[in-house]
Amino acid sequence: MSLEIPSLTHAWSFVGIFAAFHTVATIIPFSIAVGGNGFISVGLLSASLIGLLLGPIYGPIAVLIGSYVGIVLNPPAGVLGPYTPIATAAGALAAGCLRTGKGQVVGIVYPIAVVAYVASPIAPYAPLYLWLHLIALPIALVMLIPGVASVVERGLDTSSPTQLTLFLGITSFLSVMTDHIVGSAIAAYYFVSLGVSPESVATSYNIVLLVYPVERIVATILIVVVGLALFKALSGTPFLRSGGQS
Repeated sequence: MSLEIPSLTHAWSFVGIFAAFHTVATIIPFSIAVGGNGFISVGLLSASLIGLLLGPIYGPIAVLIGSYVGIVLNPPAGVLGPYTPIATAAGALAAGCLRTGKGQVVGIVYPIAVVAYVASPIAPYAPLYLWLHLIALPIALVMLIPGVASVVERGLDTSSPTQLTLFLGITSFLSVMTDHIVGSAIAAYYFVSLGVSPESVATSYNIVLLVYPVERIVATILIVVVGLALFKALSGTPFLRSGGQS
């Protein structure tokens, strides 16, 4: 299966449409943010789906636009201030790269974000925070093995429900976890830069130590459910054809 966007005109039209969709998703709460300040929006889900549909270039662009507009309309969604959309765009990028056989990008971005968090001033005070990421990290690193990214891409087969479910499971999990680790790394520096002590920021991280894994797993399941219906509906349409280049 390959994603086919006929022209630049169509591509930017899709960007506008999905940016508007993501704007609406951004103003709908999904979960609490670190420390309970603001909220994680349904944009967590829509970013992954948009990345899956539009790929690693137009997907993140649509998500960035939608996120910024959504934050203007509903400021509590901007938990990281002007840097908030970077995390959701990273999730869309991960989904788009895995969707198009470029999973190596995830294998590079993910460990860099993990290292950025570990090097932050709050890491020594929240050493257990990364526990779920230590499970996701090897999955991301596997994408660096030659040929693995292509195998994952071929998992998008609407004729095989099992294969499609596995593909969506891997892709959505890495997408929402990429969103989370990038956002966590940014927050570790952002709040300290605002004058909050590292110990206080770390306390917020420790509070959600067992909350964020539930949030991310639930998000993964919801994306898989929606993705199964979505790709089944798109199968055989001009938007999603067999063969060709993604």
